[in-house]
Amino acid sequence: MELLLCPYIRRAWYSLLEPGAVIHNRVIFDYELMYLKKGQASIVIGDQLYHATPGDLFLFRPKQPHAIYVSPNEEMIQPHIHFDLQYYDNRAIVPVSYDGLSDMTAEQLSYFREDILDQFFSPFPSYLRPHNGLYIEQLLFDIIHATDNPRPFNDVYLQHAFLKLWEQVLMEASYTSRDYAKKESAAVLIKQLIERNDSRALTLDEITQALHFSKSYIARVFQESYGISPLKYHTTLRVQKAKRMIQFTNMSLSQIAVSVGFESLQNFSRVFKKLDGCPPSNYRKVSPADLAEEGD
Repeated sequence: MELLLCPYIRRAWYSLLEPGAVIHNRVIFDYELMYLKKGQASIVIGDQLYHATPGDLFLFRPKQPHAIYVSPNEEMIQPHIHFDLQYYDNRAIVPVSYDGLSDMTAEQLSYFREDILDQFFSPFPSYLRPHNGLYIEQLLFDIIHATDNPRPFNDVYLQHAFLKLWEQVLMEASYTSRDYAKKESAAVLIKQLIERNDSRALTLDEITQALHFSKSYIARVFQESYGISPLKYHTTLRVQKAKRMIQFTNMSLSQIAVSVGFESLQNFSRVFKKLDGCPPSNYRKVSPADLAEEGD
């Protein structure tokens, strides 16, 4: 689908937030592009937390909840712009929002722009670590300067300057999206390998040999994709498998421990209790033999 862009810069400024400043959970009507020039902050977009440092670029979308928590140790300098990508009749009067969705009036709710980012490609990242951050910063500065110091045919200049900036943002987002896709693909391969080996112990060295990824890469991409380390995920799978066997078979706890790759019942019981909060015998009506085994 061909996108017809008619960009409009609503507001552009080189702003400073004091140490410890907070912009509470809010939604905006348009798009906002924010470059972190100085300082650090915790930035929440939707349910994702980012630890922002100088050189980071964030893109906030219409109706997307986000919050900013500036580090208490230093101020935060953030050149940023609010903009539309398409033409709207009310483009000159829509304000910058600092409210949450539930606090808005009916009139404010009518201001939201259509979010078209995923028509460029999907998923479109909210966070970028640009390869060419200085160029993006300079383009932002040019837009901010032109906004503060209008020239003849300033709207034409701003559109031209924004399109150069937007082209660079798209290139950076494309790099990030490809990297993300590669990581996601690697994470799926790792997950499939782990799930095929839920009846034995598995090491990072074995995963490395099977998939030809480094151990650090395996640990990083799996954690980023699934929020858990690969070995902890593997142990959790084995414990869950053991739990089903305890509930639905007549195998002894010792036999089950061996069948999911634990070297001893004692080790199995210790790991099981650590993950599940209770010993394995809690999941079946135990025989005296099971209780004796588990107590050894």
